[in-house]
Amino acid sequence: MFRAHHMGSNENDILFGGFAEKYLARLTPEQVERFETLIAENDTDLFNWVTGKGFACCPR
Repeated sequence: MFRAHHMGSNENDILFGGFAEKYLARLTPEQVERFETLIAENDTDLFNWVTGKGFACCPR
């Protein structure tokens, strides 16, 4: 959860940190792994994708 609150931008800290606080305990191990992979992406790319200003790239 620490990483979700310390991503780089305050906006993403609020978005992803809030999600982690509310849902992380309910996620399956596979979902947690996917969330960790998601928040490891570039901070600006994530914000643009979440706000509809950009496109999500193909999974690595």
